[in-house]
Amino acid sequence: MMYAYKRLLRLNTNSEYTKNINYIFLTKNREENTMAETRAIKKSSSKKKKQKTAFLEEINIFQLLKVIFLIFLSLLIVYLYYLHTKGTLISNMAVLWKSHKKVIMIIFGFAFYSLGVFYLGYRKGRKR
Repeated sequence: MMYAYKRLLRLNTNSEYTKNINYIFLTKNREENTMAETRAIKKSSSKKKKQKTAFLEEINIFQLLKVIFLIFLSLLIVYLYYLHTKGTLISNMAVLWKSHKKVIMIIFGFAFYSLGVFYLGYRKGRKR
C-alpha cells in the first residue's frame, strides 16, 4: 500500500484525487497506530483479569469417554481377578456363556468385522 501511495504522489501532487488519497492514507495510518496502542493496552489489562471458565468447557467429550472406558476396563479386570481368587471364574464364565450365547456371538462378530474393515482401510491408506 505504501508503494502505491508514493507512486501516486510522484505522478500528480496537485490533483484533487491525490489530495483525497493522501487524506485517506494518513487517517488510515493514524487509525492503525491507535488500534495498535489500544491492543497493547488491552493485552496488558487482560493479563490482570483472568476469567473463570466453567468446569465442563475445558473437557473434551472424547477424553471423558476415554477415561470412562479405562475405569470400566480396570474395574472389569479387578472383578475377574476377584472371581479367579475365589475359584469361581470358570463356572461364572460358563453360566454367562450358556445364558447369553447369542448376544456374545453378535458382539464378537461385530467387533471382528469392524476391526477387519478398519485394518483393510489402514493398509490401503498406507499404500498411497
